[in-house]
Amino acid sequence: TCKCTGGYLPKIDGEKTVIDGTFIGKELGVEISDACGNKGTSCVTVVDGQAPVIVCPSDVVLFCSELKTNEKPSPTLTGDLGLDNTPLAIDGQALDCTPLNVNDERFVDYDFTANCTKPFVSFTSNVYTTIPSVSELSAAFSQDVTLTAAQVTQFATNMNAAMNNASATGDVIRFVVRVWRATDHGGKVSEPCCQLISVRRASIELLAPTFPDVTYNCSGNDAACGYLAAPSDLSPNVTGWPTVILGDEPIRPILSPSESRAFKLEDKILILDGKSACNINVSYKDDTVKLCNGSFKINRTFTVMDMCSNNMKTVTQTINVLDFNQPIATAEYTNYAKAAGAFCYQDARGTTTQIPTVLWASKRESTTFDGYSKTCGKEKPSTKQTVYATSDANKCTGYVEFKITACDPKCTNGDVTINTNDSRLKEIRTRTFTDANGIFSRETFFGGVFDNVVGGDLVDYSVSFKIDDACGNATATQDFDIKVVDNASPNAVCISSLTVPINTEGVARVFAPNFNNGSTDNCGSIDKFFVKRMDNKTPSVSDNSAANKCGILVNAPDCFADYVDFGCADGGKDVMVILRATDASGNVSDCMVSVSVQNKGLPSCIPPSPVTTFCDSYTPNGVKGAAGSKPIRIEEQLAQADALFGLPFTSDNCGTPTVTSTTTKNLNNCIAGTVTRTWTVTACSGKTSTCSQVITVKTASDFTVDF
Repeated sequence: TCKCTGGYLPKIDGEKTVIDGTFIGKELGVEISDACGNKGTSCVTVVDGQAPVIVCPSDVVLFCSELKTNEKPSPTLTGDLGLDNTPLAIDGQALDCTPLNVNDERFVDYDFTANCTKPFVSFTSNVYTTIPSVSELSAAFSQDVTLTAAQVTQFATNMNAAMNNASATGDVIRFVVRVWRATDHGGKVSEPCCQLISVRRASIELLAPTFPDVTYNCSGNDAACGYLAAPSDLSPNVTGWPTVILGDEPIRPILSPSESRAFKLEDKILILDGKSACNINVSYKDDTVKLCNGSFKINRTFTVMDMCSNNMKTVTQTINVLDFNQPIATAEYTNYAKAAGAFCYQDARGTTTQIPTVLWASKRESTTFDGYSKTCGKEKPSTKQTVYATSDANKCTGYVEFKITACDPKCTNGDVTINTNDSRLKEIRTRTFTDANGIFSRETFFGGVFDNVVGGDLVDYSVSFKIDDACGNATATQDFDIKVVDNASPNAVCISSLTVPINTEGVARVFAPNFNNGSTDNCGSIDKFFVKRMDNKTPSVSDNSAANKCGILVNAPDCFADYVDFGCADGGKDVMVILRATDASGNVSDCMVSVSVQNKGLPSCIPPSPVTTFCDSYTPNGVKGAAGSKPIRIEEQLAQADALFGLPFTSDNCGTPTVTSTTTKNLNNCIAGTVTRTWTVTACSGKTSTCSQVITVKTASDFTVDF
């Protein structure tokens, strides 16, 4: 039994026990047993008997601008190191076209810590400014005593071929030949590997042919257009420098084995930022052009010079600082709101209905422009507003007037141009002013006449306004739908007066058009006439009945009709009536007429027929009565005159007249002569008629006087 400094491992019973690099150099105790139960113990020392294996990075072509500082080179290490990383095999600062110092600290050896034995990775470098021959390379490689003759020949031949291939692809200014080795903790050294690094100069022939223009919004970030606010610094540090395109393949992989990232676009270009990178100098000159107040553009010309070849190229860039905010504008105008109305109408049967009319009330309105066009190539239609234009009293046309106030208050704060697409809208007057906040504004009045049609139909006209700023690159718009309506009342013209007689039925009827004296309407002819009495009276149905002559007039609803009636009670009076004219649009107009109602008809009086009687006896028509009849003397006869001699027939067109009578006697002493009965008929209008009956009285004698 021995004492092992490393302690004992678990028993080995036919199973594998892993001894990794952590046991190298340690003395371990082991116990071995077979299947029969036989056992044995021993001490073993763990050693590393295998040299590391190193695989060089691939040959690479780099531009001088790609060489970065503070990054360590490393090849791929395999074998007992257990590593797999492929970093770039060169580091350092950017190279120019001056000689390279081989002893630069960029090429010193360094330790690379691995998971196992902390191998020492090293390389030796030779730098060439021209392609050396195979013999020259062999001589250089021979200085490395660790290389065999076969390795010297192989490396020299391979590097010469690689240099020629690399030189054919571009302007190579340096060749760096590196021989890599790895030494493990036990002192074992890997087989060397060789890598060629070709360093190209960034020629201005690779200058990007185009340079992106830059556009800013002078008034701040613009969400609609996507332009950022113009910075105070418009130097190339902000707007961009020219670039040299270094190729399409990845240029710089990551160097740290613990980091992983994809290749970035900026790794493929050289930004010529005016610091003489890779012996390329850049200067620029600006030509500033003022476009309008607050807007300008810079025409920037870069001059790029290759200090090694003295070749020169130019590239241009345009920097725009523009106003992409459309002007602010409002429109003020008089609009009209429609309200429904009606008036009562009574037909010939006494049925009442409502005749519709229309009323238009004016109000002042304003609209803020909410559309735009030409704004960074985009446009947004405005919300169309409806404006009702009322017609002229003498013409079937509508007049509209707009007051447009506009300004461009952002960075421009300059004048604006106000235009309309309809030639009927004429500019009336305009003025400019600056408000208390220093905002420059323009105020313009536009007015125009638009036609309507006969019949009251609405006519639509689409008009629009646009406001252009002083730069002409932003426009505010607003659309209007103009509807021309007929709200002008007809011109109702009445006759000055009218005299009407009452007919034999006691009524005078006059139809509405008879009161018209040339009424007119601005949009055509009068649609219809209506009429009513101002006292709101009309004869009742019973006015013409026998029991209701002489005109009891009843109050009716305040209704118009196609005609107006006058009754007996109106006779001899002046009655005011209203004539109403309506047009096709529902507008109305009234005028008044004084109607003189006359009842010229006299009451009727038809007397009974004349008769003859005897003074001492009643014998109709002078025929002596039959024998034995009772004689009636004349006084008694006259007392019964109505029954004996009859009554007159009387009548009047306005009802039952009043009848009075008188009797006039013209008799001699013998009571012979005539008696006249006279009747006076008085109508309700006061007019009278008379009629008379003559009674002839004879003396009847049945005796004879003899002498």
